[in-house]
Amino acid sequence: MAAIMLSLGANEGQRERNLGEALRRLRQKGIDPLRVSGIYETEPVGTAADSRWFLNMAVLASTDLEPAETLAACLQVESDMGRRRDARSPKGEPRAIDIDLLAWNDAVIVGAELTLPHPRMHARRFVLEPLVEIAPGWMHPIEKRTASEMLATLEDPAVVRRVRDRIEETVEWKLEGR
Repeated sequence: MAAIMLSLGANEGQRERNLGEALRRLRQKGIDPLRVSGIYETEPVGTAADSRWFLNMAVLASTDLEPAETLAACLQVESDMGRRRDARSPKGEPRAIDIDLLAWNDAVIVGAELTLPHPRMHARRFVLEPLVEIAPGWMHPIEKRTASEMLATLEDPAVVRRVRDRIEETVEWKLEGR
């Protein structure tokens, strides 16, 4: 059983509902959320200036999937929820859901399809603020700093504000044994 960390974001449609739906679908794929951060509203990064702000959250989960299978499951959930990832898709377009695999145990992987830990996580406030809420002592295996230490020294000026203590549970989410 592997411990993994994910960053979820949405800036299109019913953003909070999309986050909950992604959690439900991840569970169906064998990714079981153990801890879920509150919800943070974050300034869009790398998108059009008039883009809607994101809702972001961090998730600590367990899975029996291997790293590549975990990534594939995340990408499938994104695709099933309408995310396009191809050469024709404009970079920075609005997203019903965006799921980043941040870490898989303490694995360090550098590949064409998968790099772990996520190569930009230590430089992104919208990732670190929610992550520190659920795993402040997590040690980045390359940076050799905890999530809290990375956040404390972060120079990212992006606006990130907590807007909800927890995601609203849907009937489906409750029925699945959360």
